[in-house]
Amino acid sequence: MANPFPFSSGDILTAANLNSIGEWTSFTPDINKVSDYGTGAVRAGIYATFNELCVIMFAVTFGTSPTFDTGNWKMDLPVASDTATHSLGNLGSAIVRIYADSNGNRQYYLSGDIGDGTTDAFTFRTGVQGSVGGNLQRDNIYTIAATDRIHGIALYPIAAS
Repeated sequence: MANPFPFSSGDILTAANLNSIGEWTSFTPDINKVSDYGTGAVRAGIYATFNELCVIMFAVTFGTSPTFDTGNWKMDLPVASDTATHSLGNLGSAIVRIYADSNGNRQYYLSGDIGDGTTDAFTFRTGVQGSVGGNLQRDNIYTIAATDRIHGIALYPIAAS
């Protein structure tokens, strides 16, 4: 069911309207610098919108022999963000928590940012910009291998319906 927002004063709200608020929808996460996720890879995601907020949860598990392009990693968003209306300046425009799992032995904390001029993707970040980490790129935190997983949750502003 489509997002029922916005409601207007005097509207009659049905059970179907109320039940559809925050309804989860599936999407396939796509990372721009992954040219091949590898044999047996699994990518899954779900998202829900609540008025002018989108919540996504996603997981990418790499298969055998994944291949990567050079450059900063970005993941496409299932719903375009509205950073022009809802920018938080230097604080960014999304709350993103991402974890990278190296074969179950160690988890690396990543973050994400939509505030780099795009409204349809967020950039993965590692540590503090300019010191410990920077933008996630091939092999800059660990060598990604079969069964490694990147998973997380993001909340970000979207345009009103």
